[in-house]
Amino acid sequence: MSFDSDAFTQYREYLRRNASNIRDAMIMPVDSPLRGIYREPFMNRYAELPEQNLDVKSVSISATDSSEFSRELYSGPFFILVRSYSKIQGRVYVDFKSSIASVTPEEVKRETIIMMESSEHRSLMKLLASESPDIALVDGSLMGRIGRCQNYQASIDADEDYCMGLRSLLEAAAKKTTLVFVSKSTRSRMLRDTLLGEAEQNPLVEAERNSWHFDHYIIKSLAEKPGYVKPMLVNMNIGNMKFDLMVSDLLPRMEDVPIRFEVFGAHVPFETVLQVMMYGYTGYKVYNLWLSDIDNMVKFRKSEVENVYLKEFERVTGIPFYETRGERRARIRI
Repeated sequence: MSFDSDAFTQYREYLRRNASNIRDAMIMPVDSPLRGIYREPFMNRYAELPEQNLDVKSVSISATDSSEFSRELYSGPFFILVRSYSKIQGRVYVDFKSSIASVTPEEVKRETIIMMESSEHRSLMKLLASESPDIALVDGSLMGRIGRCQNYQASIDADEDYCMGLRSLLEAAAKKTTLVFVSKSTRSRMLRDTLLGEAEQNPLVEAERNSWHFDHYIIKSLAEKPGYVKPMLVNMNIGNMKFDLMVSDLLPRMEDVPIRFEVFGAHVPFETVLQVMMYGYTGYKVYNLWLSDIDNMVKFRKSEVENVYLKEFERVTGIPFYETRGERRARIRI
């Protein structure tokens, strides 16, 4: 691949012309009147990190994550593989799902996300049937998952019902562990809206309610030292079952991004969860030791897919796994 100096010149010029707007979209300008609105309520809810004094080895911790592979068949449907691993002290509980789904290219991402999350729920259920971790870490958002099921209607096929599986997981977890869902990025405005509700009301506050600003924009703009947002209590439900969650954001280092974590269950106190989150952070790329480990284990590798799963597809069906035009272009870079 040759380097296109003309394209790079245009790119550099774009950055030069838009540098100020790009910075403002990531960090609130120092002279922004919004700082005056947010500062006091934010400081009331933001706390300095406690001293690291927990012996984490005394806390049993599991981690759950999933991976997917999807490829469009020449006839239109998508061939999808999903697997999830839940690991505790070297023991791994596996869930695997394969399917051929008649969905559009635009729908396949949503389909695979639902399949991956459902697989995580089943994998963790297998672990909880045999193990009792103090803390069960899961990659992703619990609020987002429950939010899909707020207006839940039971499915005839309970084994394939996303909301039924999530509800069963929460019921099982409530008896024996504390679930902690962890994510590096979030489109949540919960903290933002809470702060605006606590600020002195004026037209600027009302206008800000309709802005695109998310919670992590607020934290990165206003935090003056590493710390965390004091946990916020959230009430949610799946059908007639109600859940209380604690939601917080951790900023482990000033140069890094916040980490959202959502806590369900009270088998360990929030302070212990915070200490575990602090201990497990070793930099932006390894934002959680346990989740990074399981992510590396569960991830589908290209050689594995090509040489094992697709070869078996061809052997059993007798049909070659034809590439689509887009995949062929991606492979040979044309």
